[in-house]
Amino acid sequence: MATGHQTTGPVSTREHLLDRLRQVRARDTRLHILATATSLIAALLLVCIILTAIESAAYLSPTIKSSLLGGVALLVAVVIGYGVCLPLWRPMDLLDISRRMEAVHPALGQHLTNAVQLRHSKDQPGVSPDLIDAAILQAAHQTDPVDLITLVDTTSAKTGGRRLGLSIVLALLATQLLPGHGVDALSRLADPTGRYARPQETHIHIAPGDTILISGDSLTIDVDIAGVVPLNAHLLIREADETDWTSTDIPVRGNAATHLTRTVRNSFSYRWRIHDAVSQDYHVLARPRPVVLDVSARYTYPTYTGLPDRTDHEGGDIAALTGTRVTLGIRASRPLSDARLSFEQGGKVAARTHADSAEVTFTVDRLDRFTIGLTDTIGIRNAEPVNYRVLPLEDEPPTIVALRPGTDSELGERMQVPLLFEATDDFGVDRVDIVFRVNDLDTMSVTVPLDTPGNRELTQAYGWDLSSRDLLPGDEVHYRLRALDINRLTGPRIGETPEYVVRFPSLQEIQEAARHAQEETVEQLGDVVEQSRDIQERMENVAREILKNEEASWEDRAEIRDALQQQEALRQQIDESVQALEETRQRLEQSGLLTSETAEKIDQVRQLMEQLNSPKLEAITRDLQSAVDNVDPEMIREAIERLTEEQEAFQSSLDRTIALLERVRNEQMLDALAARMRDLATDQEEIYQSLDSDTAPESLAERQSSQSREADHLQETLKEAAEEIDQARQALGDLVNQFDRHRITERSDQSARDLKAGQRERAQTGTKTLFDDLARMADDLERIRDAHRQIQKDKLLSYLCGIFRDALELSRSQERAASDTMARSKTDEQIGQSQTRDLNAAARLAQRVLDATQKTFLVPPEAGTGLKNAIQQMQSSLGHLQRGQGDQAGQDAREAMAGLNGAAMAIREAMAAVKAAGSSTGMDEMLQQLANASDRQSDLNAETEGMMGQPRPGGQSGGGLPQLSAEQRAIQQMLQELRDKFGAQEGQALGDLGRISEDMDDVVERLSRNQLDQPTVERQRRVLSRMLDAQRSIRQRGYSNNREARAGVDVAYRGPGTLPSSLGERDNPLRSLQRQALRQGYPDDYESLIRGYFDRLIEDAAGKETAP
Repeated sequence: MATGHQTTGPVSTREHLLDRLRQVRARDTRLHILATATSLIAALLLVCIILTAIESAAYLSPTIKSSLLGGVALLVAVVIGYGVCLPLWRPMDLLDISRRMEAVHPALGQHLTNAVQLRHSKDQPGVSPDLIDAAILQAAHQTDPVDLITLVDTTSAKTGGRRLGLSIVLALLATQLLPGHGVDALSRLADPTGRYARPQETHIHIAPGDTILISGDSLTIDVDIAGVVPLNAHLLIREADETDWTSTDIPVRGNAATHLTRTVRNSFSYRWRIHDAVSQDYHVLARPRPVVLDVSARYTYPTYTGLPDRTDHEGGDIAALTGTRVTLGIRASRPLSDARLSFEQGGKVAARTHADSAEVTFTVDRLDRFTIGLTDTIGIRNAEPVNYRVLPLEDEPPTIVALRPGTDSELGERMQVPLLFEATDDFGVDRVDIVFRVNDLDTMSVTVPLDTPGNRELTQAYGWDLSSRDLLPGDEVHYRLRALDINRLTGPRIGETPEYVVRFPSLQEIQEAARHAQEETVEQLGDVVEQSRDIQERMENVAREILKNEEASWEDRAEIRDALQQQEALRQQIDESVQALEETRQRLEQSGLLTSETAEKIDQVRQLMEQLNSPKLEAITRDLQSAVDNVDPEMIREAIERLTEEQEAFQSSLDRTIALLERVRNEQMLDALAARMRDLATDQEEIYQSLDSDTAPESLAERQSSQSREADHLQETLKEAAEEIDQARQALGDLVNQFDRHRITERSDQSARDLKAGQRERAQTGTKTLFDDLARMADDLERIRDAHRQIQKDKLLSYLCGIFRDALELSRSQERAASDTMARSKTDEQIGQSQTRDLNAAARLAQRVLDATQKTFLVPPEAGTGLKNAIQQMQSSLGHLQRGQGDQAGQDAREAMAGLNGAAMAIREAMAAVKAAGSSTGMDEMLQQLANASDRQSDLNAETEGMMGQPRPGGQSGGGLPQLSAEQRAIQQMLQELRDKFGAQEGQALGDLGRISEDMDDVVERLSRNQLDQPTVERQRRVLSRMLDAQRSIRQRGYSNNREARAGVDVAYRGPGTLPSSLGERDNPLRSLQRQALRQGYPDDYESLIRGYFDRLIEDAAGKETAP
C-alpha cells in the first residue's frame, strides 16, 4: 500500500525512503527466521519419529542413544545459529534489499538502487548535489505508490509451515501405529543413560495353580499363552518325595495348552516352560475321602405300643412302625468334623460327631430314602453315599361291624335308630363315632359313650336319637359308624362301616312349595333392583331441571323428598327381602334343594344389596336431605351427582365382575380339561404298569371300567367346551373327533372285559396303546390351552396398546391447545373446535378403558381416574374459551394433559403387568398372592399348634404369643391388600374373604390376650381351609356344574388282633388324609403347601407323644 508524503526537501525524502527499506528488511528477516524455525521443528519431529521407531525395535544402548541425541542437539544448535542468530546479528544490506524489490517490481527500474548508492556520494568532489537530490526525489516518486512490504517473498515461510504440518501428521500417524510401544520408546529415549532390557516375548496364565483335590478325581491343568506362541509347551511334573522332573510336550492349540490327568492318586508339583516363559512351581495335594465302615440302628417304638427298644447292629434299611425314633451309630474311616442324613423328600438331620464316630436320631414318619454324608476334618466329603430306605410300618386301623340294623332302614315314630356294633383293634378301641349327614348338607358326628373304652374287642348297643335334628319330610340321613384306635402319636387310625341310609317319609308337595317360594323371593329381589335404577333415573332428571333453571323449585324438592322416602322404604324392603331370602336359603340347604344357579343369583343380589346399603350411599343420602331442607340448589345438584356416581360405580363394578369371571371361566375350563385329560392318561399308564405286577385282574378291571366312564364323560365335556369357547372351537372339535377316531371308550371297555376274562397279554397291549393315545391327546389339549391363553393376552395387549397411543395423542393435542391459547396463534373458536373433538375422543377413550377393565383385573384405577379428570378439565377449558378466558382455558388444557398422561402411564403399567402375567385376566397373579398368604398361614398354624401344651415363663401362656399375634395381623393385612386390589371379585371369585378376615380378627384378639387353646387352633385351621377353598374355587369356576357324581362303595376294614412280629407295612391316618386332600382337585402349585402342612402336623404330634 503506497505511503503518501510531502516533499519538504531532499534530506527528508531520502530518510523516508530508507526507513521503508529498513521495514522491508525487518520483515524479510522475520520471515527468514520463521521459515528456519518451522523447518527445524519439522525436522526434529521426523528425527523423533525415526529414533522412536528404531528404539522400539532395537532397544538402543546408552552409548548409541547418547551419540544420536548429541548429534541431533549439535545439528539443532548449528541451524539455530545460522538461521536465527546470524540474520539478527548481520542483517542484509539495504542495497541488496533494493535490488530484490526492483527484481520483484520491474517498474521501479534502478531508481531504488541509485538512491541507496548515491546517499553517501553527495559530499564527494566532482559530484553535483542537485543531480543526486533529483535522483533521490525521482526514486521516491517512483516507489511512493508501491507498498514495498507486500513485495517481500514469503515462499520460504509457507514452505516451512507446510513441512511442519506434514511432520505433525506423520507424528500423529506414528502415535496410532505405535500407541504403546511408541510411548515406552520415548520414555527410554528421554533417559539416554539408562539401560533397558527387552521384555519377555511370551506371557502365560496358569490354572488352577496350587490346589487340593480328592484322591481318584481328575485334574485339568490349563495355560493361556499371549505374545509369541510356540507350537508346543512343556509341562514338568515331579511326584511327591521325588527330586527329578518329568517333562511332557503339550501341543498348543488356540493360544492355550491343556493337560488332563484322569485319576490323581498322589500329590505332585508342576511347572510350565513355554518359549522364554517359565512359571513358578505349583503344588497339587491329593486327599482320600472318608467312607462309612459300619452302621448300627437302635429302635425306640411309640409308648402306646408297649414294644421294647431293639438294636440292629447290621444297620442298613430302616423298617419300623410310624412314630418310631431311630438312633443311628456311624463309624467312619477318618476323623469327622460333620455328618448328616440327607432325605430324598427333603430335609437334613445333623449328627453328633466324636473322632471317627457319629450318632444321629430321627423319627420314622414317611416312606423315604436317605444317605449318610460325611465331612472329615479338612473338609473332604464322602462320594456316592449309599441310599438307605425308610419304610414306615403303619398301625392297622380298627375294624367295626354294624350288627343291627346292618342295612338301609326307615325312621320310626320314636325317631330313634337302634344300633348294635362290634369293634376290634390290635392295641385298643378308643372311641366310636356316628358320622352322618342329612341329605346333602354338611357332615356331622356324634360320639357313642363306650362301656369299656381302650379294650381290644367290644360289643355294644346304642339307641341313636334323631328327634332333635328337625328333619323335614323327604329327608334322608346317611350314616356310618367310625372306630378310632388309641394311637395318639401319629393320630388315631380309623375304621368305618359301609354307609347306610335312614329314610324319613317324604312329602313331594312340601318340596315343590319350597322351590316356588325360593324362586318368588329371587324375583322380588330382582324387582327391588329395578326400583333402585328407577330412583337413579328420577334423581338424574331432577338434577337436569335444577341445572337448567339454576334453582330448586318446590316440585323438584318434593320429587327429591319422595325419592328419598322411596329409597328409605326400598332399603328396609331390601333388608327384609334379604333376611327372608336367607331364611329360605337355609331351609332349602337343609333339604338339599338349593341349586347352584339359585345360589349364584342369591350371591349376586346379596352383593348388590350390600352396595346399595353401603355407608357411603347413606352419607350421600343424608347430605342430599340436608341440602333439600336448606333449599340450596348447588348443594342439591352436587349431592344428586354424587348419588348418581355412586350408583353408576356400583353397576359398573358389577358388570366388570361378571364380564371378568366369564373370561376367566374359559381359561379355567381349559385348565380343568387339560388336567383331567392328563390324569386320565396317567391313570391309564398305572393300569398298564400294574399288569406286570401281581395286582388282581378284578381290581384292574374295575379301574379300567372307571376309566371308560371318565373318558365318556370327558368327551361330552369337551363337546360342551367346544361349543362355548369360540377361539378354541376348531381345535377342541378336532380333539373330540380323535376320541371317536381312536375309539377311546370302546377300546377301554374292551380292555376291561379282557381283564375280567383273565386275558392279561391282550389287556396289556390294549392298555399300552390307550395310554399312548391319551398321552398324545393330553399334550394336544395342553397346547390348545396355552395357545388360547396367548391369543387372549395378545388381543388384550393390542387393545391396551391402542388405548395407550390414543391417550398420548390426546395429551399432545392438549399440549398444543395450551400453547396455542397462551401464544394467541389461533382464535378461540378454532381452539374450541379442537377441544370439542378432543373431548369426544376422550369420552370414547374412557369407554374403551371401561371395556378393558372388563377384560382383565390388571388395569389400575388410575387409568379411569386420569381420564375422568382430563374430561372434566376439557369441559372446563371449553367453558373458559366460550367466555373469552384464554389464559384459564390454557391452564385447564395443561391439567387435562396431566390427566391423560397419568392415564397413559397407568395403561402402560397394565400392559407390563399383562406381559408378565400368566393369563390375560391376571387371575394367576391373584392366585399367587392368595397362595403366598396361605403359605404363611400354614406356617403360622403349625407354629401355634407346636406351642400348645408347652410350659411358659411364670406359668403364663405368653411366651411367643405376641409374635404369633403380629404374624397373624400381617397375614390379615396381606388379605386386605388382596381385597383392595381385586375387590370386585370378592364373593364370586375369591369366596367371602370378609369372613376369613373376621376369623383372623378373632384369632389376633385371642392371641393378644394370651389365650392359646383348642378353639384358637380350630379357628386358624378354618382360616387356612377357607383360603385353600378360595384358590380351588377360582381354578374350577365354570366347571363345577360338570363334575361327575359317583356312588359310594362298601369297603370292609379287616385287620389282625395284634401287631405281627414282622411289623408289616400299614397305612398312616394323617398320610391318608393328606392323600385325600391332594385328590380334592387342588392345583399342582399348592400341593407343596398341603404336603408341608401335614408334615408339620405329624412331626408335632410325634414330638408331643414322645415328650416326657
